[in-house]
Amino acid sequence: MGVVSYPLRAFYENHATERVMSEKTVRQIRRPYRSRLPGTSVFLIVAIQLGGRMNIATTVPNASVVPVRDRIPLVLGSGEPTVWLDDNFASLADRAVLHLKRKRIHEVRKAPRIR
Repeated sequence: MGVVSYPLRAFYENHATERVMSEKTVRQIRRPYRSRLPGTSVFLIVAIQLGGRMNIATTVPNASVVPVRDRIPLVLGSGEPTVWLDDNFASLADRAVLHLKRKRIHEVRKAPRIR
């Protein structure tokens, strides 16, 4: 087992129940939201590596994300990467102190295919 962190500018979650019409496929899809950590251009999320597979660690959402989903990636705030690598990593499960900013994505488009 290993622990890993990934740098991100934002993460995206689809709303659990809210639906919108996709402009590209003209089908109902779950509305996407973008969440980021204000005041930083990049932040870290954590994962656990087991048997060649990476699993993103998730936790109970804080107040800014709870209207969208029932879980969030485990986002590390300033000074927390060393805690993740320490024996006290369970203290990171409470993300109430981390104020993520979420934004509803109005225009829904399919990602371009990479060939």
